[in-house]
Amino acid sequence: MADPVKHESEKSVMGGAPLDTARSSSSQAELEHEDNPPRHNIRGDGLDETARKRLEASRKLASPLAGLNHEKLSSMGEQYARMAGLDSEEDIRAFRLGAIVAGDENQYDRIDGLTEREREVIDREITHKWYVHG
Repeated sequence: MADPVKHESEKSVMGGAPLDTARSSSSQAELEHEDNPPRHNIRGDGLDETARKRLEASRKLASPLAGLNHEKLSSMGEQYARMAGLDSEEDIRAFRLGAIVAGDENQYDRIDGLTEREREVIDREITHKWYVHG
């Protein structure tokens, strides 16, 4: 039968409550991973093929439209609007531009066709991410 008394090394940091040592080391490794992410440059130079594929998959998950050109994004936006039954020129324009912005939200200020007011709204959305419109 296992000894119910835990050693100091087996107690958690939070209030000294006992932990299972297998879970504790696993949790510690996860914390270290989150606190110290691997440092790679954004292009993935110096990575092996597996790491490069993982980085590319992460980028696609973060923004599935990233890397597509403006013509393709605009076409996709229009196609989606029409598929949803939105046929007005205003709606189609909004979906075209929305798809382009979604392709690279950090470059919205370089997108032709956005009004100054639209740029202000996008800038506000990016700089005040958690603001709730009332």
